Amino acid sequence: ILSTVIDKYNIVSILPEIVDPEYIFLQIISTATFNSKSTMYKSGDIQTLITSAINNYNDTTLTQFGTNFTYSQFTSLIDNADPSIIGNITQVTMRKNIPVVLNTSLQYTIDFQNSIHPGSVQNKYAFQAVNDTELNTGTANLYLDDDSLGNIRIYNFVGTDVKTVNYINLAAGTVDYATGIITLNNFTPSTVNSDNTFDIVVKPQEFSIGNITSKRNTILTISPADVLVSVTAN
Repeated sequence: ILSTVIDKYNIVSILPEIVDPEYIFLQIISTATFNSKSTMYKSGDIQTLITSAINNYNDTTLTQFGTNFTYSQFTSLIDNADPSIIGNITQVTMRKNIPVVLNTSLQYTIDFQNSIHPGSVQNKYAFQAVNDTELNTGTANLYLDDDSLGNIRIYNFVGTDVKTVNYINLAAGTVDYATGIITLNNFTPSTVNSDNTFDIVVKPQEFSIGNITSKRNTILTISPADVLVSVTAN
């Protein structure tokens, strides 16, 4: 593309660069209430209408550079999926999938480009770190969170009948809540997702009323697998 297309029309003083886009996945959990007496639709039908509206919003408003997610617009779209819908309670979280090098100690920087709500950082899937002398707990699954003070912690669960949290590393990295940047130090996973990515989930700073923006080469998108809709009849 650079040599056959862009070079022919490019201004000499500008050097173009093609980069892969980064994705911020928006995870949606929505509970809607509808008036069953004002419609012939059942709960399953309303659920389908809402899911369809969310997918349409993703296709027409998101999934391209420079788009923003507007919470009020999004929740209104759910309310307007059918006249019988009275209202909804919707939670939106952000997820990034980070490619990692297994069994190698590296520093990773995850930039959400939006302010993060303190205490909301977590990994979506458990991981293992059998080659990390500090974290090696055999085949035990590991998880991370933040302490609301800017520190990333790694823990596992101990016990059988009643499982309790056991923190193994209280300084595994840092999180800047204002800028949305998470840093993992000396991160040495041995097992992550099947696609060798590590998924981190956070809540936006104003997760109940706030908007989510995309910058530079980042695209906001909603995967159908990340949409959970439940419906209650009133």
